[in-house]
Amino acid sequence: MKCAEFINLLHDRIDGALPEADIERMRTHADICPECGARERALSALTEDLRAMGGEVPVPAALGAAQSLHHLICEPFKILI
Repeated sequence: MKCAEFINLLHDRIDGALPEADIERMRTHADICPECGARERALSALTEDLRAMGGEVPVPAALGAAQSLHHLICEPFKILI
């Protein structure tokens, strides 16, 4: 496995949406690649912290305005940023 594939699969791995064969390939890669191993640990820790917060976190007004603007500009064209 190359780092690019590892990164592409990482969110599905954190969400528990990967088959065991892919998880094993990721474990093997993370064992030999310090950068990907660190990336996985950091994302796992962040995910655990967010889940521990429970409920919804309020969105700052400035970010809410930016999201609204993004929706107005991008949605008609189905653009993902």
